[in-house]
Amino acid sequence: MLRPADATVCWPSLAGQTAPREPLVIIAVGQWIPRKNLATLVRAWGKAAVNGWQLALIGETEADPTYAAEVWQAVRNCPAPVTGARHAQR
Repeated sequence: MLRPADATVCWPSLAGQTAPREPLVIIAVGQWIPRKNLATLVRAWGKAAVNGWQLALIGETEADPTYAAEVWQAVRNCPAPVTGARHAQR
């Protein structure tokens, strides 16, 4: 299992340069299930986010309510900005 400490931030298009300073929103789209590992993404985001940037989680949260609760807990504990949007199943 990937741990936040194992995550690396890569700037492939900015090799040798600093990250852009303007606000940026990173969007992760996917069902909130353990296989998608969004809780780990949120915890890693808390360690790697550039000041002013935001992570937005978009996806169906009802497939695994227990895991969704873990993701929401990670969001609440994250020191960097994270938003979550629910997507209703049709």
